[in-house]
Amino acid sequence: MLSIKKHPEFGRQHSSFASLLEQPNDQSEEVQYSVSLQAMLTKSIDVLGLLTGWQKEKLKGAGITTIEDLHTHTEESLIQKIYNVGPVRARLMKNAATAEVLEYLSG
Repeated sequence: MLSIKKHPEFGRQHSSFASLLEQPNDQSEEVQYSVSLQAMLTKSIDVLGLLTGWQKEKLKGAGITTIEDLHTHTEESLIQKIYNVGPVRARLMKNAATAEVLEYLSG
């Protein structure tokens, strides 16, 4: 038989939660997030699993060597800089960089 006595409920003011309220609300998490993001953006495009070897070589030939470099370029600039890259390939390259950053940040 189920009984509410077996499952105690604690309200917001319960002493069990006092230690959570006492924790300093500093910006250490924001700093850690920023450092992690910067570390991810400085990684080589070689870590992008969604890109083929040909695409990586073309990007490197255009001077795009990090995820940040790729992320800051527009699809149009990729089309103009890289021979044999049209709208579809440019979008795939951009999406690979975005997906890698989002996957890294989400855990």
